[in-house]
Amino acid sequence: MPLYVRWSDVSKIAAFKRDDFTVDTLCLQVNTDLGHCALITEDMAGFINFLQYMAAVLPGIPTDWRRKVISTAFAENYSILFQKAGSGSTP
Repeated sequence: MPLYVRWSDVSKIAAFKRDDFTVDTLCLQVNTDLGHCALITEDMAGFINFLQYMAAVLPGIPTDWRRKVISTAFAENYSILFQKAGSGSTP
């Protein structure tokens, strides 16, 4: 079942790589003000569209985040891309 979230309800987005033995998978963890958490992976339909909207809608997303996350093979490289002011520091 899809999870529909308004951009204004996004409290945090973190990027990391998941080690899938022979390849790494780029993942985004999206947390909301309502306590929901969604995992979006690069092999999902609409991933590129999500990245484009994310960069356009949420302030302060680093332009080089993808390079930093994928640069070291088989390392998680957890990186917070967006955190809403006052939303705390927990995932």
